[in-house]
Amino acid sequence: MDIDAQVRFAVATIPGVEDRQFRTLLEEAFRRNSTVVVGGSRARQAFGRGTCRLDSDLDVGFGSLTTAQAGRIIRRVTAVGPLQLEDTRIVPGNQTVSIPPIQGPEEFFQRSGVRAGNDPKRGQPFDPSGSYTFHLDGSITVFPPGGQPVLMAPGSF
Repeated sequence: MDIDAQVRFAVATIPGVEDRQFRTLLEEAFRRNSTVVVGGSRARQAFGRGTCRLDSDLDVGFGSLTTAQAGRIIRRVTAVGPLQLEDTRIVPGNQTVSIPPIQGPEEFFQRSGVRAGNDPKRGQPFDPSGSYTFHLDGSITVFPPGGQPVLMAPGSF
């Protein structure tokens, strides 16, 4: 596994991501045998489909964690800074009053619709953000908004 190359890719591709915080995120998830999936406004901007604010949080999902495990990692990685991680536990099977059951983080970041429930932006439409999945074997899956996923093997980025 080449975590260094994945961290370099994230820092170069995802706006606002910094080495120490992203490395901590990958290490925490990989220790629990889970992928890390980055989506939201920062991914959308990386795909050239919008912009994010400087104070935007980092939307992160996990391929095989429980909601409790995800929460612990989110708190630890947020404490490292500089970015605040989105508090929503984007993990398979999780759901909230305003979020239907999540099949997986990649599926979640391909959703579109109208914000509902207690969301401060309730009533506003949202489009897919796309995502970047960081795998334990060092590969990365790039999944553009509304597009098809492309697996990048270690050493190809």
